Amino acid sequence: MKKRILLFLLTFTVLSVTVNAACLFGDAYLKRGHHKQARQVYENCAKEQNDPSAQYALGQMYQRGTGAQQNIMLALFYYRFAAENGLASAQRALAQLMMEVERMGAPGQAALKEYEDKIQDLKKAQSSDTVLPPKKREMSAYAWMLLAAEKADNKWFYPAGATQDPEAVRLLPTLESRYGKSAREQAVRQASAWKEDKLMQTAKAVLSDTEYASFSDTLYPRGRKPDPARRLLEVSKLKQRITGEGQTND
Repeated sequence: MKKRILLFLLTFTVLSVTVNAACLFGDAYLKRGHHKQARQVYENCAKEQNDPSAQYALGQMYQRGTGAQQNIMLALFYYRFAAENGLASAQRALAQLMMEVERMGAPGQAALKEYEDKIQDLKKAQSSDTVLPPKKREMSAYAWMLLAAEKADNKWFYPAGATQDPEAVRLLPTLESRYGKSAREQAVRQASAWKEDKLMQTAKAVLSDTEYASFSDTLYPRGRKPDPARRLLEVSKLKQRITGEGQTND
């Protein structure tokens, strides 16, 4: 089992280093004003390697019309891919763009519905390739902003999201005054459910089938109420196995 955990972490580390090195070419092209070449590099990293930084960069390019014709729908998509990968800056950018589209009124609402429907269709098509089939999880702009503003220690199970976006922290009070208490409560529920999905996906990837069954039964017991203490213990044990916290060398 230790080998399985080490392989999981090593694979993530190696892929991250390789992908980030490849995407540096995109950054270099962008700085020199070679926008089309930068977009090609980012698209390769985003699509073939599922790199969140490249996905975020593409979102920015399509939103601004840099190196390609401006396309708000594609910007939403790429921000969403990076946000789903846990990148806090992308979660904040997605929230901001969603709010910008919302301000367009009825056309904006229709565009956001189309975007959400397409995201769900894409998830259904990819569900056979994932550890766990993703649940339908509609997320408000407010919920994405809450996720972006969270502290890193609340995102240990999603490595790309182990940051806190300072701009999201600054913007939260504005959202609270604009949308009100009920919208915040709904956003908190959405964000919590989203994190729960990611936690279960991580557990499925790291634990054996038997361990995962026990883990799942503790978090979602059938026919009885969850035990908060047992849940906290199981989640803490999973965190230790992934991060190495609290472990001693024999």
